Amino acid sequence: MITTLQKALFTVSATALLCSCSVKKDLSINTTMDIDYCFPVSSEIDAHIIPNTYNTDSLLQNDTQLSTRYSRKEILLANATGIIPELKKALTLAADTTGASEQNLMLMQFKIQQKINLIHNAMENTAAELYCEQERTRRISTILINSNQKRTNKLTVASLIAGAATGLAPALIEKKGPQNAVLLTGGVITGLVSLALIKSSAKTIKLSYQRSFLGDIWYAPQKPNALPQFIYLILTTKDFNILDGKYSTQQNIKSRWQIAELGADVKDKTITLMFGKGGDFNTGDLNLKIALLNQLEAAIKLLDTDVNSALTHMNNFRPEPK
Repeated sequence: MITTLQKALFTVSATALLCSCSVKKDLSINTTMDIDYCFPVSSEIDAHIIPNTYNTDSLLQNDTQLSTRYSRKEILLANATGIIPELKKALTLAADTTGASEQNLMLMQFKIQQKINLIHNAMENTAAELYCEQERTRRISTILINSNQKRTNKLTVASLIAGAATGLAPALIEKKGPQNAVLLTGGVITGLVSLALIKSSAKTIKLSYQRSFLGDIWYAPQKPNALPQFIYLILTTKDFNILDGKYSTQQNIKSRWQIAELGADVKDKTITLMFGKGGDFNTGDLNLKIALLNQLEAAIKLLDTDVNSALTHMNNFRPEPK
């Protein structure tokens, strides 16, 4: 009688425990976890937007044709987006007071506007890829939460079964010795189930990232891993920071992450997950990743507005009204 009850108690509870550990993977997760899930179709656009020079000090000091018309920030922006040759040609044509070059000037302005549109498209593509990564991460977080919930539900059932069986033991068994044996067995199983319940929320999922936008901001490498070169140059140049000019936009974003999102006691594992090639993420890690991606997307969108407005203004060669 004792052996049979103990065996039944072990069998039922162990079965529930095993079932709780074998949550079926959502079939859609294979596509969601694909490393090229958010890779932009039109990424080749970025290859046509190349900074004219990286020796900006020489450009600012020696190019009087640009400096007599444009501010330091405007010249740096034109350089970062690669439109200095077109601007200089347009300035030369605009200097012709005979009117003979007016048609050529209009054609050059049209060419500059085409490049401005290309720059705008590249920035929109970057923002869209960041948004896609957020949705991808959010989808995976939902799958992981649902998986953990299923496991928690099964563990709860196992705990109830073990508790019920243990509670019935004194009523079914009259002798103290057998009662104690069954109660001890039930207590051990209930403890194991409770421990599994505590650990159930720590389930992780492995993700890989070939392109780390967040890593470009955190590590500030000489050459960006994911961000287009011209966007990265603007983000890392202090002159383009509309707030104070003391720090670049990249430095301000990183500082905000350190203070508001990560904290002073951030672990090396978290740094690797957020800014490296990936790893094993839990739901908390995924939510943090979403928040960081969202902030970077917002920064790119604001930058897009500023850049588009400034370049459009620079492409106006009509005399200023007196």
